Amino acid sequence: MKKFFSKICFLGVVGALALNAFCSCEDKPIDVNTPDDPFISDADTILIDGEYPVPHPEIAMKIYDREVVASEDGVSVEVTDLTETNFTFVCRPGENVASYRVDVYPLAILYNYMLEEGGMGVSEQEVEQIIVSHLFNTSGSGGFAIDQETIGEDYFEMEYDWANTSYAQQKIVPGCQYIIAVGACYDNSASEAALTDLKLVYLETPKKALVGNPWVDIAVRTTYVGAEIRQTPNADAAGVYYYCTDASAIDAFEDAFGGRLLRDFIRHGYVPNDPVDASNTEALTYQIGPWSNANPDHVFTAIAFACDANLTPTDSYARQDFQLMEKPEDREEAAMTYELGDICGASYLELAVTLGKECRNGYHLLLPMDKPSYGGYYRPAREYIEGDDELRTSLRNEIAAAGYAIHNNNFSFDMETQQPNGSEFKTVWAEFAGVEPDTEYVIAYCGQNAFNEYTEIFFSEPFRTKPRVTDRPQDCKANASLTFTDITPSGARFVVKYDPENTANVWFINIGMNDELPPYQVPAVTADRDEWMDFFFQPGDHSMYMNQWWRVPSGEESFAYTGFDPLSTFKYVYIAEDLDGVVSEVKFVEYTTGGMEPGPDPTVEIVPTYNPENGTWSVMFNSIKDVATFKYLVQCDDENALYLHALPTEPGGPSDMRAFEFYNHWYTKVGDPSYGGLNASTGYLGSPYVTDVENAGKDHLAGCVAFGENEDGTQAISKLFYWILPGDGSEPRKLSWYFPSYEEK
Repeated sequence: MKKFFSKICFLGVVGALALNAFCSCEDKPIDVNTPDDPFISDADTILIDGEYPVPHPEIAMKIYDREVVASEDGVSVEVTDLTETNFTFVCRPGENVASYRVDVYPLAILYNYMLEEGGMGVSEQEVEQIIVSHLFNTSGSGGFAIDQETIGEDYFEMEYDWANTSYAQQKIVPGCQYIIAVGACYDNSASEAALTDLKLVYLETPKKALVGNPWVDIAVRTTYVGAEIRQTPNADAAGVYYYCTDASAIDAFEDAFGGRLLRDFIRHGYVPNDPVDASNTEALTYQIGPWSNANPDHVFTAIAFACDANLTPTDSYARQDFQLMEKPEDREEAAMTYELGDICGASYLELAVTLGKECRNGYHLLLPMDKPSYGGYYRPAREYIEGDDELRTSLRNEIAAAGYAIHNNNFSFDMETQQPNGSEFKTVWAEFAGVEPDTEYVIAYCGQNAFNEYTEIFFSEPFRTKPRVTDRPQDCKANASLTFTDITPSGARFVVKYDPENTANVWFINIGMNDELPPYQVPAVTADRDEWMDFFFQPGDHSMYMNQWWRVPSGEESFAYTGFDPLSTFKYVYIAEDLDGVVSEVKFVEYTTGGMEPGPDPTVEIVPTYNPENGTWSVMFNSIKDVATFKYLVQCDDENALYLHALPTEPGGPSDMRAFEFYNHWYTKVGDPSYGGLNASTGYLGSPYVTDVENAGKDHLAGCVAFGENEDGTQAISKLFYWILPGDGSEPRKLSWYFPSYEEK
């Protein structure tokens, strides 16, 4: 998804872009005495009451007010309609233009590019190059390529209903200034290398008069490592926009462009750019931090402003500057200990961990003493222990960022005394991931105090895991079993039971389904033990499918696996390892998913889910009861085959068809097998079936007819189960929504 990036969003300044060979295409002077010369627009200066004109006095660029007539080497643009939340414009490429790039920028965002990227007080060519670099960005945030070959006849008179196109990545808001940017190209590539002309067209969306006096107050509670910002709107406020960042960034933007554009920048600073509902008190409170290196001298700014129910914003905004609290000089460092616990097997061990009352969090990694680990990312522990401070600090930073974290559940902090007032916390940590037999390890660990400061790195005493014994299964003390319960048509619950006093790990993996082998090599059931031991413990293409469940105090764990077809048989192999590293016998087990008995009342549930990110629906069909098979249809009305276009536009509105005519037509389309390809059979499906809608923004019908069996053996056919899925993502509908007097079957 395209996003606007900004220094104000804590992002670094974009590096200076080398200017490509690009000549600003100046409009040719018009000889008024030559009537045959074509008319070409002159640039405009738009005066704004109480604000800087557009373009800004320090930004050298040509702007055209709602319309530009370009030369044969450019694209003419005309804004044809303006509403509070949308606008329509037409692009007319000149005869030498084979393609172009188009995008719409909030003026505030475009100006911020200039502030960040050196566009203030420079030449027009340099300003154009900054705009071009964004418009032709191919990394996903650039403009949209339009070419004659793809568009066809509409290319020469292309109308953009902007907010209703897939190009609009943010919502259009009332009373806001926008720039339509169009870069014309000589060839079909719509690439910067083929650029011949750039046009910038200005528009401002209208707004309704502000209703009432919306306002929002800001309260900030700071700590040593972050802050909580609470915003309280008044009764006139329907929504709130807010922002928090460096005060210097806010000051720089406001000094350069004024308060109105700062407000508009905030309205487009994130996606989706909707105001927060004024009644959502939880969403109106947010936090920044915590930071381990918080600077009490750094000044932050929290900004908020309200809007009414029409999205009309206030002209002014609330602002609160603040700094984090300064840390006391006598603050305590975190204290903690990590050591080997009471259990150390071959591939499982436990750590005894104590976090002091001043220790908010502890972090650790288990490192082999004499060999690299985690795919070679970490050096042998001995190198860190014997290395210099810089090497150990780098390890500390890595563990603090990516190590295993343990929170002190007894930690608390008294803000008045500036002291921790909780208690120490003791726990046992189960270590299993990557633990290898007969290997010497140390625990590398550090802690974090109340002020998010980290200690140095510490190391436990070395210890060695037990060897793994694979050739004496009769001596294994683990008595694990793998069984299956709650078997349904779509899956089952895997249940692993064992004696926790003697069991370290259980491994299991699928070795076949319906007499078909899995997508990896599996030994024959009759293979010797050595081959099976290699399969379980040596890496291979099956490793990612291997389940390793380590001991828990209860001695029982379970997990539901679903999404399979009915009457499917699955085969598994499993082993256990005891606390001494002795491996059990290789055991085999299988189960078969259930079937659904066909009955006289076949019933299917349709569950649609809308994805606002891509504007499409996902539809799940669930067999509820009595279903032998069902037929489904998920289709838009591109070919007018479903007459969705004929539905009333509002409840009780006019229609050329009656409700039952829609129903009967759809019932035939979905359930009649004679309709070529419009319907699809799922076969014998007791598990949920999910399909995705491909046509974003279009109305769809999701329908299903289920088939069962009557007592006399004849086929039972259900009613039509259906939902109408609006292209705008609103709630799914039934025919009774369009025809209020219609009684659903």
